[in-house]
Amino acid sequence: MTTCRNSPDLQRQWIQGTGPAAKPNAPLESSIRNVAYALLSGADGWMFDGEDALGQIATMSLDNQRNLKLAIHKDPLFLAVAEQVATEMNRWAESFLGHPTITN
Repeated sequence: MTTCRNSPDLQRQWIQGTGPAAKPNAPLESSIRNVAYALLSGADGWMFDGEDALGQIATMSLDNQRNLKLAIHKDPLFLAVAEQVATEMNRWAESFLGHPTITN
């Protein structure tokens, strides 16, 4: 008999939370990190929550769209930021888990 904790479905991270695709009043390299973290999390999906951003500053809606577009089109700036984020995530994983979590 298989118990719930051994279920393959419970061994996966189906979704990486929700949140805006930009940080308010942040330079682009910092703002786009939210998208990089979500996409590198290992989750099967990420729910972009634009409503989180709408009340913070007037440009957040446009900033969110810009950051998502840069990620989708694999813009060189996004790829450079994602590489930095992956390095930071692996540094943490190696110290906590003993191995990197991002291999590609």
